[in-house]
Amino acid sequence: MAIKGLIRDVTSVTKVMLTREKIHNNASEEPNYNDHIGDIARALHPGKITIKLIDIRTNGNYKTLTFTGDKIPYFKPGQFLTLEYLYDGYTITRPYYIQSSPKQALGDNKKISITISNKYSKSTKYLFDNAKIDDEFIAEVGIGFFTYDSIRDSKKIIGITNDQILSPFNSMIEASKDNIIDCEIKIIDENELNNYLSNDYSYFISGDSEFVNKIVTILENNNIQKRRIRTSKNNSIIDKGVLNNNTVYDIEVFRGIESTVIQAKGNETIALALEKNNIKIHTCCRNGICGNCRIQVLEGDYYVPSDNENRRKMDIEYGFVYSCHTYPKGNMKIKINI
Repeated sequence: MAIKGLIRDVTSVTKVMLTREKIHNNASEEPNYNDHIGDIARALHPGKITIKLIDIRTNGNYKTLTFTGDKIPYFKPGQFLTLEYLYDGYTITRPYYIQSSPKQALGDNKKISITISNKYSKSTKYLFDNAKIDDEFIAEVGIGFFTYDSIRDSKKIIGITNDQILSPFNSMIEASKDNIIDCEIKIIDENELNNYLSNDYSYFISGDSEFVNKIVTILENNNIQKRRIRTSKNNSIIDKGVLNNNTVYDIEVFRGIESTVIQAKGNETIALALEKNNIKIHTCCRNGICGNCRIQVLEGDYYVPSDNENRRKMDIEYGFVYSCHTYPKGNMKIKINI
């Protein structure tokens, strides 16, 4: 298919080839060991970094924590960071949506902010009560897919949530003000949805699974295209029998040629059981989405909530699971990365 017309396309390709040949012929014979693409990749994805808490602002049951660090990478509004911290005698990793604009992560005074509440999980309440200025954390920045995409999404964004923490939406709003993304964002509640049922909008829905699923059903019943719907669930719908299962099972964990037997309750995820036994595993989203905590089940029965089931078909066929989203139903043998 011609882009600009056959003659113009052929002429353009010829110019590119001639320019490339000229650069090649004029190049030095000395090898150039610079890795510019690699430098960019490492800047955008530095892996785990160290950040320091420099500001705490309290508003009732909510706190906004602001961190700084030398290697805070650029991120997309709507993504989250993970924090590692000591809780109940063992190290945990938990994700928190970023509150600030990506612009704050640029320049010399790199900053990044999150908002947390003492009304949610015990681990977050612990962070709420104990985090103090100058505390340092191991963090990972720029994870998650609850983000605006100018190719896929409308410039008119409708944000819908039943969660009091509006961090991903605030990050998008601030990014729009900073001209990082080109869109308009309006946050509504469920009662207003009927006024905004049109494929002229993209819908970003966050909250608990039941709420998100209900809103998605309403949109789909009103012929809203799937590409216009983005979701973020802060939990999964889990079978009550699993939640009430306090039975303790043995899990043999293989790492290379070594193996360790740990105990796990039926109502605990495998990732949590590994954390409690100080076995390091790479966790990020903690909700069965990103796949960073992927492990292989060698033997044994387990339960994966169908809500937020995001494994690939080949993973399912060969027994790979996301440990943050998998519960034991008996004794197991699993294999994890060293």
